[in-house]
Amino acid sequence: MSKGTRIRLIGKRQNSKRGTLLVTANGDVWVLEGALEDVPFSNSEFIVEGVKTGLDRIQADWVGPVQAN
Repeated sequence: MSKGTRIRLIGKRQNSKRGTLLVTANGDVWVLEGALEDVPFSNSEFIVEGVKTGLDRIQADWVGPVQAN
């Protein structure tokens, strides 16, 4: 996946010295930039859509809940 690619990720929130993180089910860790006022607490899964801006960074355009089936 190249820089500037639109992506959608699902995971849980963690806070760190680097900022707000999204940790996926397979253990990938992403630093979230932008649109963070809607990020739920750590114990909730959520979806992030945005543009990959670095190796492990995503500029979030949208953050929302995972819909139960």
